[in-house]
Amino acid sequence: MPRIIDHDARRRQILNDSLGMFSEQGYSGLGMRHLAKSLGVSTGTLYHYFPNKPSLFEAMLRHLSADNVAEAIGQIEASMSLDVRLAIVQAFIEQEADHIRQVLWVAIDFRRTAGEEADSLIVEVLNVYKQALASQLTEGDMGRAEALLSYVLGVLVHTGLHPKPGPLFAELGAVLHAVR
Repeated sequence: MPRIIDHDARRRQILNDSLGMFSEQGYSGLGMRHLAKSLGVSTGTLYHYFPNKPSLFEAMLRHLSADNVAEAIGQIEASMSLDVRLAIVQAFIEQEADHIRQVLWVAIDFRRTAGEEADSLIVEVLNVYKQALASQLTEGDMGRAEALLSYVLGVLVHTGLHPKPGPLFAELGAVLHAVR
């Protein structure tokens, strides 16, 4: 009897596991054969789900951003105050800072390698985060959401380059209120 494979789960697993490989090898340093071997799948399996490296990479960034946002806002209820919603988002970002930073480094490397062709994908992914911030923290104001996203990304880059102990976003509440 043939094995029954959950193709959606298999695809998600490949996307989740690919981030570590792209982080270690860089976008240009990683080929499909090496990626397949590192993931423990055949190249045929990898090509079954993704026709080439760019499509796998793009799907990975889209998947990871959607997954991050769903996880972060999944804890928020409409009846919660802005301060409680902010605390939930802040706790999520602090808890997932290394993972989010890893996605950020890979996206930056992709932009460096692919040039302007990468811009539309990166803008699309950033818009996922911006939309979530707008809907949950800035009452739909995309300008304030963009300012908040820029602040969060700046803190993640800064603390990635200059790690320091303690909370990452002690002043996040003040920044949010400043962009009101």
